[in-house]
Amino acid sequence: MTEAQVRWTAVVRAWRSSGKPAHAFAAERGIVESTLKYWARTLERASSARSRAPRAVLDPRPATTTPTLARVVRESDSTGDADAITIDIAGARVAVRRGFDHELLREVVQALAGAMR
Repeated sequence: MTEAQVRWTAVVRAWRSSGKPAHAFAAERGIVESTLKYWARTLERASSARSRAPRAVLDPRPATTTPTLARVVRESDSTGDADAITIDIAGARVAVRRGFDHELLREVVQALAGAMR
């Protein structure tokens, strides 16, 4: 997130939680009402797009036991293009599909690393 996005996220949250109309909140803060509304829409769209993005998913099937720490398998679609990568690690299987949420995968990997300690 950029510095502007971080700043405006805080401002928009403060506005929403205040219960005040945009013009009153903006006047109190010395900001332009249209700028406040612009950032509210922009951040809402970005949040909505992130929530619709395909996610890395945990596969409930048991992972195969191999002597290596991790195993990566590429799965292809009908055209032969790599459509997904399945990672067997620490007794878990994680399927990562094209367009996955990078931050979510980072959280999954950190959780697995913590479980291995």
